[in-house]
Amino acid sequence: MAETASLELACDTCGSRWPLQPLLFGCPACAEAGCTSSLHVRYPASRIIAETTRAVSHTSQWDFAPLLPVPEPTVRTTLGEGWTPLVQAERLAAEADARVLVKLETCNPTGAFKDRLNAVSVSAARQFGYQRVLCTTTGNHGVSLAAYAAVARLDCLVVCQPDVEPIAVQQMRLHGARVAVIGGPPAGVRSYLARLVRDEGYWPSVRNHPRPYANPFGLEGYKTIAYEIWLQLECRIPDAVFVPTGGGDSLAGIARGFRDLIDLSLADATPLLVACQPAAAAPLVRAKNAGLTSVAPVSVGTSAAISVLEESTGDHALRALADTGVAIGVSEAQITQAGRLLGADGLCVEPASAVGAAGLLALAAQGRIETGSTCVCIATATGLRWPTTFRGIDSAPEIVSQPSGRPM
Repeated sequence: MAETASLELACDTCGSRWPLQPLLFGCPACAEAGCTSSLHVRYPASRIIAETTRAVSHTSQWDFAPLLPVPEPTVRTTLGEGWTPLVQAERLAAEADARVLVKLETCNPTGAFKDRLNAVSVSAARQFGYQRVLCTTTGNHGVSLAAYAAVARLDCLVVCQPDVEPIAVQQMRLHGARVAVIGGPPAGVRSYLARLVRDEGYWPSVRNHPRPYANPFGLEGYKTIAYEIWLQLECRIPDAVFVPTGGGDSLAGIARGFRDLIDLSLADATPLLVACQPAAAAPLVRAKNAGLTSVAPVSVGTSAAISVLEESTGDHALRALADTGVAIGVSEAQITQAGRLLGADGLCVEPASAVGAAGLLALAAQGRIETGSTCVCIATATGLRWPTTFRGIDSAPEIVSQPSGRPM
């Protein structure tokens, strides 16, 4: 644990620095001043330099351990997450007139990119001596946390939305999690869970933007998506990366990963980072396009892309777009079209995953994607857990009559 002391938490707003510790309610200095701000992990130069010479085994995202906030190997928790395929998407490419690749996060152990977050978050919980973890979820996050908590032998509480898919609840319970729906308005639920974090010893595996609690550690797992894309493109940076965005952790993490590559002198530029949200709930799109410095909540409409249907996005996501990023909202028709094109290329992703590909098609239609450029769409989760993936597709098989006495 000696190396832990060399890591720090730094405030995204005021710049205050703190020794690595479980600060789960944002920056203490900002809180004292009456505001909230997220924290991020700072790594000493020696750890970053070490990564440039470390062999990559393609075993899990822990290949990049020097750039993850869990220095003690004995507490690192893994199911083999990471090193997901980067596959060609010919139908999308034809529509966008570009080279299109899909980072297939559906191949993670529980079928979602949340495994990258929870591998780090649960490991950090063990590092700090926690025995209980919790999260709120629409499905993917809860299944993932339940699985990693099971590996780590930690008690797990998953608080679901009332309309959570039954199969997701069954998966959570399969891994031994307690699954609950807590009644009342969202603010009351958040207050109750904050009490569990503050007073009952729960570790929150949640996004890194205080509402009122947060977690600055899990987001670090998403950085490895950027590292892998760079290696899979033979040490080149793509022209654009399209990220389905809800709370904003994956967007911020991927952006941080590409900045790490610049700090390591392994790249000299970051890709165009495109935050993609359903038009039914696009708080980041509104803030970015209005030139705001913080993201305000919006009214949430109806969308098949439930996993990214958020009333608010963290300010850390807006900061991730500050230099070279853009944000775009997409319609339900565009999400459906993108999902069908991905399906035609053999990829079954949930509607929220298709939001990234829909963003690509929308920018291409506006003439904002150069012909022949290399674009990567992040496919965040499998469609098999979500009935809305198959909305409008006939489920009745064709009946074929077999001639008497002859094999088919």
